[in-house]
Amino acid sequence: MNKICTSIEQSKKLLELGVDINTADMRYGYIAPYDYSDRMYDGGYDEIPYPKDFLIKNPNFSANEYDGELPAWSLSALFNVLPKIVNNETLFVETSPSLWHIGYRNVYIARASKLVDACYEMICWLKKNNEI
Repeated sequence: MNKICTSIEQSKKLLELGVDINTADMRYGYIAPYDYSDRMYDGGYDEIPYPKDFLIKNPNFSANEYDGELPAWSLSALFNVLPKIVNNETLFVETSPSLWHIGYRNVYIARASKLVDACYEMICWLKKNNEI
C-alpha cells in the first residue's frame, strides 16, 4: 500500500518537535455523515487521513461531528518544511533499489524504504539539531 502522509505517531512527534501545524495539509480524526450522528464515538483517530479542508468541500458532513485536530503531512507538505539549503549544502533526493536517501551532503542523510518516512526522519534530525 502507498503511504500518502505521516502516520499518527509521526504526526504527534512532529508536533512535539515544534513543526508548525499550519504546514500540515491533512488531518486524522473522526468524521460521521449526518445519517450516523446518533452513534457513540470513543474519541480516537481513524486510520485514514483526509485533506484538512474536507468539510468545506463536503457539505454532507457536519462540523459538529468532526474531531480532526491531529495534523498530518503529505509528501508535498514535508518537502515544504525542509529547507532548501543547510550549512551551505543543497537538499538532495536519491534512490537505490530498496531505499530513499534525502538530506544534505556533509551534514546528514536520512534513509528509509518510503520517501515520506525519509523526509520525516530528515525533519526530525533537523529539529533535534536546531537546523530548522
